[in-house]
Amino acid sequence: MARSASLLFACAVAAVAALTLGSAVLSFVGGASPASTGLRAGQRAPAVDMHFFGGPPVTTTPPPPAGFSLGDVGGNNYVISITILFFGSVLANANGFFGPW
Repeated sequence: MARSASLLFACAVAAVAALTLGSAVLSFVGGASPASTGLRAGQRAPAVDMHFFGGPPVTTTPPPPAGFSLGDVGGNNYVISITILFFGSVLANANGFFGPW
């Protein structure tokens, strides 16, 4: 039994090492080699279009309304309810509701 567990552990370590090495090879930023140029064939050069002076105006979505919406519940009722929930959870945990782990 110990031999199969050690074999399983060795296979897991080898698999993690192979994945790490493969990731390192693909993410290495080095000179362009023939193998890595095939990976970048479909990409285009980035373009920067800012229109800083005289370009069309930038349209953005309006920001959300200020504040925090609780729906039909008032702010004081929310705070009191959450406080009661907190102390109820502490009491339940002290009595072993969540288990002795």
